[in-house]
Amino acid sequence: MDVSFRTVENRLSVLYQKAGVNNLRQFRAYCQREGIDRYIPSRFLHPSSQPVARLAA
Repeated sequence: MDVSFRTVENRLSVLYQKAGVNNLRQFRAYCQREGIDRYIPSRFLHPSSQPVARLAA
C-alpha cells in the first residue's frame, strides 16, 4: 500500500485515542461492543453482491 511503518503507527495511535483504548486487543473489544466489527464500507462491495446473514453461534 506504499505507507510507511511510522504512518501506520500514527494512524493507529489516533484511532486508539478516539476509542479510548491502548492496544489492538482493547480496540477489537471496543469494535465488538459498538457493533462495527463486521462493518464493510459500501465502496468495497460490488453493486450486484448480496450480504450473507450471520449465523448464530
